Amino acid sequence: MPLAYDNLPGLMLMCGLLIVGCVLFSKLSSRFSMPGLLVFLLIGMAMRLGVSTLAGGPESITSQLPWRHANLIGTLALSFILFSGGLDSSLEDIRKVWRTGTILSTLGVLLTTLLLGGFAAFIATLAGHGELWPHCLLFGAIISSTDASAVFSILRGRRISLKGDLKPLLEYESGSNDPMATFLTLFFLQLCTAQGTEGGGGLGKAAFWFLPQFLYQMGGGVLAGILVAKVAVWLFNHLRLDYDGLYYVLGVAVVFLCHASAACLGANGYMAVYVGGVAMGGHRFVFRNSFSRFADALGWLMQVVLFTILGFMANPRVIGAHWILGILMGAMLMLVARPLATWLCLAGSGYSSRAKLLVSWVGLRGGAPIMLATFPMLLPAEQQVILAGNENVCELIFNMVFCMVLLSVVLQSFTIMPLARLLKLDSPLQVASTAPISFDQVNYHKPKTPQIGEENPDDLACQEPAVYRVHPGTFPEGKEIRELTLPRGVFIVMIARKGQWLAPRGGTVLRAEDELTVLATPANQKLAATCFQPQEPETPSAPNARS
Repeated sequence: MPLAYDNLPGLMLMCGLLIVGCVLFSKLSSRFSMPGLLVFLLIGMAMRLGVSTLAGGPESITSQLPWRHANLIGTLALSFILFSGGLDSSLEDIRKVWRTGTILSTLGVLLTTLLLGGFAAFIATLAGHGELWPHCLLFGAIISSTDASAVFSILRGRRISLKGDLKPLLEYESGSNDPMATFLTLFFLQLCTAQGTEGGGGLGKAAFWFLPQFLYQMGGGVLAGILVAKVAVWLFNHLRLDYDGLYYVLGVAVVFLCHASAACLGANGYMAVYVGGVAMGGHRFVFRNSFSRFADALGWLMQVVLFTILGFMANPRVIGAHWILGILMGAMLMLVARPLATWLCLAGSGYSSRAKLLVSWVGLRGGAPIMLATFPMLLPAEQQVILAGNENVCELIFNMVFCMVLLSVVLQSFTIMPLARLLKLDSPLQVASTAPISFDQVNYHKPKTPQIGEENPDDLACQEPAVYRVHPGTFPEGKEIRELTLPRGVFIVMIARKGQWLAPRGGTVLRAEDELTVLATPANQKLAATCFQPQEPETPSAPNARS
């Protein structure tokens, strides 16, 4: 029985069950600090086994879902995941760590590639295949980056809390190193194809253009993402659409335009979508809060699609035949290549040895490396190396990467917080309550831009929501709301107290651990912060924050 594409009810049933499984599994994932990708990769593998049985054997898998289709689906899904992660990132946090994070996401990825690729080339030479050194470096590039979706799902869970700027550093690195890994993957893919042409003379030409290509692709991606984000923010604030849902449709178009505009110019599309998300998240625009929730939901859906498809393309037979090699490469990556690259990149950064150890361990691999491993499978058949026993090197790379991702998720995701506690880098977990109502902006555009000090603090269109926590021993504790000297235009609209939501009144007495939802203009929010403690504990000074 072949895989039937016209079986629409069956396909819809399968998709519905996968999505429901994603929602249900999120509870288990959060509880055990494990990214949901593990389950969906395994589901994809189980689907492959089922299809291979029904369709007449494993060799018919690629006819059911060609590699080019898997690569296309993976590219689209990863673009939405990166955009959602960038949109939800705090621009203020990124400013604190961008230098160190950029070094980790560029030089760190390159060092990891060279260390792991060099080790793989050594193993290949011992096996009598020294000519495969470009493929070994390609393998190192593919698996070199941490995975944004895996790191985001772990660090943004309700059971994870790290001291200082470790969390924003890890999130920024994971979101910004996929473009570097993509660049290196395509570069070493050129080396693999150039090795067999012109007597290998194409290798020098490809190596000569390494730095110019890097600067152009990364710089072009950043520029494309910023420009598209600025245009998108202007459209959000000026179109005045009659139907609110169309703003979300416009947001979907932004993701496509970021990636496509960069790709058409020969720049890095993944860099463009991530930077576009960060740039949009740093601006005020109509329905910003609602759109962020929509983008987050879309990112989760794309994770289900990405991981299931990639799990479907993995070959359990190849993984089983080379599981010792996969474990060896995984150990080299997690215990040598990633830690050494991290320590070199963080040298002189002010981070303590304990912080460097934790950063090196939070090197989760996930869907991005597996998706990048589909690129070699797109090479023409005559450019793919076949070893003895009819074994395809490109397919071997894909399945080795898949094996290493499983190993990384199983070993690292469960041990992040125990290691953080052991290193004394965890901080008290603050879980924000889910409010019964939400606030959003609907009109930022004004015919005349007000000067500083001219905005009306009572205009709700200028207000932004913020949540503050009353910590024990601070000034607001035990005070009535009427006793607080709040700036004009600062409104306490809700109080969360022990799972209940209270309507504030002048005589309401504030208690320790109350969460206050406050509306105020951006300028007055800073003034309000002098009356309340922020929801998160205050970050220590830079030297202590990096301990």
